[in-house]
Amino acid sequence: MSILAGTLFALFGAEPDVGFEWDAPVECPSAQDVDAMVRARIEAPLRNEASSRLDAIARVRKTEQGGFALRLWVIDAAGTHRRDVEDESCALLAETTATLVAMFVSPESIEPEPEPEPEPEPEPEPEPEPEPEPASEPEPASEPASEPEPASEPKPVSGLLRIAGHGGVGLLPGGYGGPEIGGTLAWKRLRADLRWRSLFTAPARVGDGSVRTQAHGVGVAAGWAFGGDRAEFPVLLGVDGGRLFGRGDDLAFEREGSVGWATASLRPSVSARWGRVGVWGSLEGFVTLLRPRVTLDDGTSVFRMPGGGGAVSVGMTVFFPQP
Repeated sequence: MSILAGTLFALFGAEPDVGFEWDAPVECPSAQDVDAMVRARIEAPLRNEASSRLDAIARVRKTEQGGFALRLWVIDAAGTHRRDVEDESCALLAETTATLVAMFVSPESIEPEPEPEPEPEPEPEPEPEPEPEPASEPEPASEPASEPEPASEPKPVSGLLRIAGHGGVGLLPGGYGGPEIGGTLAWKRLRADLRWRSLFTAPARVGDGSVRTQAHGVGVAAGWAFGGDRAEFPVLLGVDGGRLFGRGDDLAFEREGSVGWATASLRPSVSARWGRVGVWGSLEGFVTLLRPRVTLDDGTSVFRMPGGGGAVSVGMTVFFPQP
């Protein structure tokens, strides 16, 4: 390879140079640092013009294991050469890149170049020799540099876990609130959601006593998400169900019991992320599918779930896998 590069430089009679491009995450050495490493090894100038006789393109991407993956393309008259290397240290990959480029462009083939240059000067005829340079222009069919694009493919399945505060009206007497824990799986634009809620409200006064109520339940939902990677807006349709518990205090007939409840809901949401964490919020409107009634032993009605209601949730999220 180095013999071929030296022969080409000798034929064209021009100072050798290398077109080099470095693309890597911010945690890696800068392009200027890597350029300096390459120059030090090949002992030749670098340039980024399309007319370079040999192009070297290096792309570094993070791996799922937390390391880094290097893909290097070198394009010369013999064709396109590719090398793939992985390591936990991006700095080591930068050193590897400079060494691999030097393997294709050997300093031994570059240093003898200045000697033949005086020869064409006394001869007017050799001067046209630079004209073959147009023949080298086809070599920047380095348009294969567009090949690296497939290197960063999105992961097919992702998701989030959340913990939130939930509050609303309709499930219990008056307003209610409590914790919500949930998770969402994402595949392309589709979303599937599972949640658990435990809801509480103030005691309802009945005569000289009171009745305390609370509701617990789980829900499933599915829908479609709009937006991009940093912020998205899922719209979900779901059903929830669980048990409503009641207990009387200071009443002639004191006892406790539970009844079932079920709702169907529309839940437009918003989710924003920064790395692996983010914030999440949801508005909810629901209709009652199973309407429980809370009554005392003497027939006094304390509460009957209405035909519908609304709620809001706000919380924090953790995303997976790591972006």
